[in-house]
Amino acid sequence: MDSFSPPLSKLADHFIEIWSFSGKGSNTQVVRSFELYPKNAAGRIALSMISYFFQKAVQKHLVSMEESFDPA
Repeated sequence: MDSFSPPLSKLADHFIEIWSFSGKGSNTQVVRSFELYPKNAAGRIALSMISYFFQKAVQKHLVSMEESFDPA
């Protein structure tokens, strides 16, 4: 992800999103991670604080995906 709008564009150059899938039988484990690339020292500090809330939002989204899954 890149080309952010302000104020994020002042702090971060880009993010890399990684999805990993593994499983056995009918079970699938999904791991979603992000690499955040700050533009400068201020961006590094801000992104470290933002990453906490970002992690919570991503976890909430994964739970929502799991709850809405309909194998039929």
